[in-house]
Amino acid sequence: MKYVLCLFMFFFVCSFFCSASSGNMYKDPRDRYTVNLPQSWTILEDGRRDIFKCIKDKKEAFFTVMSFPPSEEKMTMEKFMNKAIALLQPDEVLDSKEIELYDLNCVNIDIKKEDKIGIYNINDETIEKVKNKLSEEKVDKLEDLKDKKFTQDEFTETLTGLKFSVDDVLIVGKYAFKIENTGIIKRKSYYFLFMKDELLTLVMEAEEKYYDDFLDDFSLIKDSFNITKTFGGCLYIDPRGVYSLQLPYNWGTGNENKDETIYFTGLYDNGRAIATCDIEKMAKPLATSDINLILDYWVKEIKNKIKKTETGFKIAGLDAGFVQYEYIQDDGRAHTVNNYIFTKDSYLFVIRFECAEDYLQNFKPDYDFILNSLQIDI
Repeated sequence: MKYVLCLFMFFFVCSFFCSASSGNMYKDPRDRYTVNLPQSWTILEDGRRDIFKCIKDKKEAFFTVMSFPPSEEKMTMEKFMNKAIALLQPDEVLDSKEIELYDLNCVNIDIKKEDKIGIYNINDETIEKVKNKLSEEKVDKLEDLKDKKFTQDEFTETLTGLKFSVDDVLIVGKYAFKIENTGIIKRKSYYFLFMKDELLTLVMEAEEKYYDDFLDDFSLIKDSFNITKTFGGCLYIDPRGVYSLQLPYNWGTGNENKDETIYFTGLYDNGRAIATCDIEKMAKPLATSDINLILDYWVKEIKNKIKKTETGFKIAGLDAGFVQYEYIQDDGRAHTVNNYIFTKDSYLFVIRFECAEDYLQNFKPDYDFILNSLQIDI
């Protein structure tokens, strides 16, 4: 009996360690990859599905999967490595080398870098630089915010609440934005994977003094990561379970005011232009699913200059309509809003894309990418 008990305990211990070392299989909802996540590793709860987080005794680590378009410039691996290091702007390069990973050419760069935080500080200098670019009324509103510091979300929310347009926010942000050091040194390991149509990038990071505590976790993640098809863009799943989509590499998420409505923002030309996208599911069920009737009603409700309407196409496999209208902002600049309208289960969905008119064609590939990736999950 004692022998049987010892044997049982031996198998139990072996089973425990095998389980701990193998992790829990995570399968990407769109079948792009699988990875074994060690214990305590989870996906983020804000809808972003390609960022994983671990907390051990208040120590944090992250694993991120990103995608970038391939470089249009042909370059050697050494030249790419030097260019990547220059873009990362590390405080110290710990290692950099060419390797083969998942049967792909890969550049591995290991760096240390102090965390910096971006803050928005409206002061006399900021106001002096924007006073000829904004109306007097808006400059007066900035005076009331003088010497206050904001995070990006707080800054956008505050100025939007004061009726500043997207362009106004960009103008003020250009001069109010400051970088401050945090004193926190991060160690980050980058794996740049050269795929046919994209540059897939894996990033493992933790605070430098805790990085070694996560080495086994990072090793398991790297060794178990399995690419099953083109990555294509960062996955976002609506926390309410209404929809999911993929975002181009230059797009991110934000919260709108205090209702926690999610919107998406894209940048072009190093942030000189910005586009926004939001998806709305109307709460009231519709009396009809005829997209032509719905579009006719929708057009009558729009007070701005309508430039184009269209039907006869589908979004997420559903009959859809399109309305494009233009409005003029306070600074005299024209903005174009593309509305895509469709129904499912008697609910009306509206996808809005907005940007300055002169950047519409630059953002069109991003709009198309998001629309083609959209899935309605209700």
